Amino acid sequence: MPSAIGMTARHVVSFWNTTATGSTTNKGAGRGYLAMRRTALPLADAALRACLEFHRSNGGRLTAALLAEQVWQQTRCLDPGVTEVRASTIA
Repeated sequence: MPSAIGMTARHVVSFWNTTATGSTTNKGAGRGYLAMRRTALPLADAALRACLEFHRSNGGRLTAALLAEQVWQQTRCLDPGVTEVRASTIA
């Protein structure tokens, strides 16, 4: 999904930072997903799946699990990729 976000650590964290507070008003708050979701939910979910895969493939399995949990709790995201990571973490 590099066309939606750059697949670098900086871009992935800007899309959803697991340590951010959830604010979308501050530049670089790490919740680009929330802003994109308002206008393009399928694209936001696809980009989020790419972020999950980025973390998982770069040794950040715990970060991917935390990201999936936070997105599910804060947005009730039911995307299959998020649900899969969350379910495997719970199991």
